[in-house]
Amino acid sequence: MSVKIRIVRKDIVLDAELFDTETAKSIAAALPIEVEPNEWGGRVLFRNPCQDAAG
Repeated sequence: MSVKIRIVRKDIVLDAELFDTETAKSIAAALPIEVEPNEWGGRVLFRNPCQDAAG
């Protein structure tokens, strides 16, 4: 079963959906995730707790 999420970045709000995968379940279990992103070349990059748990 999918999980609906909301991603907020400054004045941008995106509604998204996590599909029924092991990765999505890991992300959903870690929510809410608050990070300080890095902007590089027009991209927004950040580390998330799921990456840290995976090693």
